[in-house]
Amino acid sequence: GSKSAAGTTNQRASKSNPQIQRNNSGITNGFESGVAPIKQLRTGHIAVQVKIDGHGPYTIGFDTGAPITFISKRVAKELNLISDKQFKQNSLMGLGTNYSVKDFEVGTAKAKTLKVIVLDHPIVELISKVEKTPLDGLVGMSFFGNFRTTLDYGGKQLVFQSNGHVVKDLLSGVMNRMMRDASKPEVAGLPGQWGISLKNSKTSESTSVIVTSVSIGSACEKAGFRPGDKILAIDGRWILNVEETLEALKPVPAGEAILFEVLRAGHSIKLKAASIPGI
Repeated sequence: GSKSAAGTTNQRASKSNPQIQRNNSGITNGFESGVAPIKQLRTGHIAVQVKIDGHGPYTIGFDTGAPITFISKRVAKELNLISDKQFKQNSLMGLGTNYSVKDFEVGTAKAKTLKVIVLDHPIVELISKVEKTPLDGLVGMSFFGNFRTTLDYGGKQLVFQSNGHVVKDLLSGVMNRMMRDASKPEVAGLPGQWGISLKNSKTSESTSVIVTSVSIGSACEKAGFRPGDKILAIDGRWILNVEETLEALKPVPAGEAILFEVLRAGHSIKLKAASIPGI
């Protein structure tokens, strides 16, 4: 079988949108459609072959739950992104800084420019030891979120279809949270009012978020939400529970319109909503 990953969830643009740069080769906004064979590791994780700026291929994990894409210090050194001194530094989990690479290729799918961070993650290092082969990072949403991404287990491949959606700069947000002053209070509420009540729904196969009620005159009523809608994704982020829903809505300013993907009567539909300022 196959399933779609988060990149399928936020197609902000259409063929009529002049801001999208398309051509007949399947390239949209610098992201070229393609296919990548996958390898299932003994740990259950998935790995793909990646070329970066003409170097490689490197074996890198593919994680639909990772918001960012990172590479190991070993690869960063080979690409001359970091110096010998930086390579030898023992910083937080091997963390250097973020870099832009010009060509990031996963199989035949390509990003002409992609931000990555340099990170020797302990979990990835542990998987490398189990596999007895280097796993040099993770491909995250900062790459696959720019495509309609299908994980085809039966065909042992990932299919990336460029669709005009460009993922927000998740990398800066993650870096800011990691370096944030913990003494400063974090706002717990949402910037605006959406006007829906939600509940978690759990089956033996999956978890999801169900809309239980929609307030009259609210932002979500105007957008077309109905009780019983299942929220699949918010602004390109796959949603599994109410907690993730709130986390996805926290950075959205009041009045800014975003796309929701919901499942209704077995059909996936897109709803555009902007919260109302206030508390």
